[in-house]
Formats: sequence, C-alpha cells, structure tokens
Amino acid sequence: MINFFLGNTKKYFLIIALINVLSGLTVPLNIFLIQRIIDTAVVSGKSGFGNDFTYILFYLGLQIVTVLLAQSDKLLRTIFGNTLEINWGKDILEKSAKVQYKYFEQTKSYETIHRILSGFKENITGITDITSSVTKITISMFGVFYFIMQTEWWIFIALLITTFPVWLFSIISTLRERDTYTEIYPYFLRANYLSKMINSRESIKEVRLYNFFKHINKLWSEVLSKFQRGQLLSNLKPRYIAGAFIFLQYFVVTVIIFMLVYPLRKGLMTIGVFVALAQAMWNYVGNFQYEIINIIQKINHLRVFAKDYKTFMALDENSSALCGGDANNINFTSIEFKDVWFRYDDSSEYVLKGVNFSISNNELIALVGLNGSGKTTIIKLLLGLLHPTKGDVLVDGMPVSDIQVTKRKKIFSVIFQDFAKYNISLRENIALSNLDFINNEKEMIRILNSLTNQAELVQNLKDGFDTSLGKDIDGGTDLSGGQWQTVAIARALFSDSSCIVMDEPTAAIDPIAEVEVYNQLISAAKNKAAVFVTHRLGSTRLAHTIYTLDKGIIVEKGSHEELMERNGIYAEMFNTQKRWYEK
Repeated sequence: MINFFLGNTKKYFLIIALINVLSGLTVPLNIFLIQRIIDTAVVSGKSGFGNDFTYILFYLGLQIVTVLLAQSDKLLRTIFGNTLEINWGKDILEKSAKVQYKYFEQTKSYETIHRILSGFKENITGITDITSSVTKITISMFGVFYFIMQTEWWIFIALLITTFPVWLFSIISTLRERDTYTEIYPYFLRANYLSKMINSRESIKEVRLYNFFKHINKLWSEVLSKFQRGQLLSNLKPRYIAGAFIFLQYFVVTVIIFMLVYPLRKGLMTIGVFVALAQAMWNYVGNFQYEIINIIQKINHLRVFAKDYKTFMALDENSSALCGGDANNINFTSIEFKDVWFRYDDSSEYVLKGVNFSISNNELIALVGLNGSGKTTIIKLLLGLLHPTKGDVLVDGMPVSDIQVTKRKKIFSVIFQDFAKYNISLRENIALSNLDFINNEKEMIRILNSLTNQAELVQNLKDGFDTSLGKDIDGGTDLSGGQWQTVAIARALFSDSSCIVMDEPTAAIDPIAEVEVYNQLISAAKNKAAVFVTHRLGSTRLAHTIYTLDKGIIVEKGSHEELMERNGIYAEMFNTQKRWYEK
C-alpha cells in the first residue's frame, strides 16, 4: 500500500520522517527540561541561578530547533504534496482519457470517476499529514511513556488500559463513516449540482427572471440534509462510546494528579517531577489522543480512496487510446453499420435494433426521427465512443473501435448539439482538432471566410487569434451563442477529416437560419462525406440519402423526393414542419 501511495516520492517521505523523528524527540525533551529547570530552581533557592540557567539555555535552544524543524517539515510537505499531485494527476488524467466512454454514461462508474477526480487532492493532503504526524506522534508517545514509566510506572498502565477502547471505537466509527459515504455520495452530487444551478453563469439569468431560488434552495437543503444525516447516523453510537472513554481518560488523569499531591507534600516527589508528569499526561490525553484519532480517520479515508482508485484504474480502456498514428488525412471507401444492436449496460431495453446502412466517400446522409429514436446513439457508435452490443460498425472492413484514436480523428470530425465552449485562446479553440497546425492562421481564416465571412470575428478581438475566450479567465472575451457555434464548426472543419458529423449543432437557432448554416457548412466541407442528425427537416433536402428511425429501427430510406412520394413517417414529419421554412 505504501508503494501505491508514494510511488517515486519515497525520498521526500524519508526526509520528512527523519525531521519528525527529531520533532517527536523535542516533546519528551521539553518535559524533561521543564522538570529539571523547576527542580534546580527550587534546590538553588536564593543562592543564585546555578545550573538552572544552563537548563534554561538548553530549553531556549530546543524551542529554536523545534521552530526550525516545524518550518522545514512544512516546506518539505508542500514539495512532497506537489510532487504527489503531479504524479497522481498525470496517471489519473491519462487514465480518464483512456477509459471507455460508456463508463461516463453509467451512474455508478461515473460516481467512482467523479470521486477520484474531485478527491485526489484531498487525499494527497492526507498522505502528507499522515507522513508527518505518525512519525512525530510515535516518537513523542514513546518518549513521554518512557518518562512516565521511569517515574511512576503504574500511571502508564492506567493510561494504556483506557487507550485501547478509544482507538477501537474510533476505528469502528471511521470505518462506518467512510463506507456509508460511498453509499450516500449520490446525495452529495445532487446537492453540488443544485448549488451550481443557483450560481452558474448558464442559469443565473433564469434564476433571477423566474425567481425560483427559494424552490431550488429548498431542494438543495433537503438533499444535503439527507447526505449529512447519513454521515451522522452511520457512526453515532461508536463515536459517543469513543467520546465516553476519552472523558474517562480525563477523569483518570485528574484522579492520578490528585493522588500525586500526597507524595509531593510528603517530599517523596519533587515539584519538577509533579509538573512534568501532569504535563506528560495532559499532552497524551489532550494532544496525542486527538492526533491519533485524526490519523486513524485519514488512514481510513485513504483506504476508501485506494479502493476507488483501483476500481477506476481497472475500468476497461479503449485499446487504441492515446496511441500514435499517421497524422495525414485518411480517405475511406465505405463505412458500414452491419446488423447493429445496442443497449446500455444498466438497461435491458435495446436502443438500436438491427440497424443496417452504409456511407460512401463524399456521400451526404441524414438521420431523422423523433426524440429517443436512436439517432445520437448511432453517432456515438460511428465515432467509436460506444461499441455495439451485437453487430459491427466497420470502416473499410475494420471495426471502428480498433482504429487508433489519432487515425480515427482524421476520419471523423464532429459538431455536437451541446458543443463545448473552451475558455482558452481562439487559436487553441479552433486548432484542438488538429494541433499539428496550430499556427496555420491562413487556413483558419479561409475556414471562417467560408462560413459567411466570419473572419471578421478575429478582427474584432483585441489580440486576434490569441485572444482568450470566456468569462472564466480574467480579461477573457465572451462570445455570443452564434459566435461560439461558429468556433465549434471551424474546429470541426480545421481537422481536415474525411467525414464530418453534425449532431443537431443548430438546434438552438430558428429553422430558416438552420438551413442557411447547413448550406454553408456543407459547402465548406465539399469533397467530404457528411452525416447530420436532425429532427427538423428543412435541411434534409441537401442529403443524398435520408434514413428515418423509429424506436431504434430504420423504417425508411431514400432521397427527400422519394420519401415524400412514399408518404410515410418522413413525409408526415416534413409536412408538419414545412411552414417553419417558408419565408
């Protein structure tokens, strides 16, 4: 488990451990020096400083060493934590890029991925704290116990007897709390979403306009209360039992101190020893005990994280993810869906049922149908994001999922309905699909010009292509919805792929403007194959072949004219919508 958490940072771990060995020794040394200072002062009486001045100088030097050790520990823990964060961050982000897309659509798997991505920094802090605390507390406790045993051995036995129940019930409490945390994590995710719903830029306008803050705030409070109540009730009993034993320890220490008054009065114990013993016991019960409980909790947090991490790392990967490949454009002869059936892992219902169709090079096809008919699922299968439950998706006879990602992106480029708005420079926004040519401004301008002279977008930005976009960056420039859409389309075209895929990217604009955008896009993507998904049919007349889906089955195939003559589902949909396209 140590190798799992530390990796190649063992040298920092060992240095921090050494520093905390020395820091741990300062605690019993402090107790010893206080005892000697007091006893020497009492013995010296009015005769002068004597040896007590020497002990005071030692005590002062010890405080200086303690401060230096604490600062060194803090610095090295920061370096240690930063190194762990980079190492873990690289592994986790690389793994998330390799994990099969289906896991992001499965609730349980997504929760595990979310816990890993959101919790690894917290657990790095836990590792650095444990590294520091365990060593220091162990050395300090042995030193304090040694001092107590050398002075009054029976005190050590009394403390030990009351210690084990505290540790036992603290461990039980922590185990229950963290195991329950996994079960109630969906409440945390829901509360987090509701909080963002109130405060995010995307929703704040409607929150203010419709004034539904109180309703969402109520939902947030209810969901968060369920999460908090689950955490609280999971370990209420063992937590209170542990607390009762801690109170018992305080009581025992109080009784012991009271008992030590007798030998002190009789001269059987020096004042220095009495004060040192009292300090040692309060140190143990007050500071050490709570530090130990805190360490137990953090170790268990890491145990749960390690379980999640191993589950995460064991998730199936795309065999071709992150592999190198030919960066040149790849032309294909045909893409074929061959008796494709698909259902999601957490469902028994098939979304697609025996889908068969093909796409030739330079062919333009349209997938139409009502919501839920399986159009977007076909796109995910086409792009290799999902794999068929039965059947095959083939590119020139090869399963699309077997094609390396770097080659696959030269076959397909895509514009989704919910296209991403990246808060980076305009240059990077466009070039993400083809980073080898990130400085090819001439091609970027050509593409923007092909989209109804959108090159003026660059001219209106203060730093041209190097202008940072979005409000999340200080000094960034936000774009209108139409401009963001232009950037997304330009990104797809800049990839220079053989087939451009459009999954309802124009759903947010009016039907007449949609037809114009498709005209521009198809013109800009000439000599390419194109697949576009839509439930609004004004643009489908541009397609060579139209496939109509109904409940996961292709029920019609043909050109616009052929399907209109057939007077089936497509014709019914088109006739219902045609008034939208009349200017």
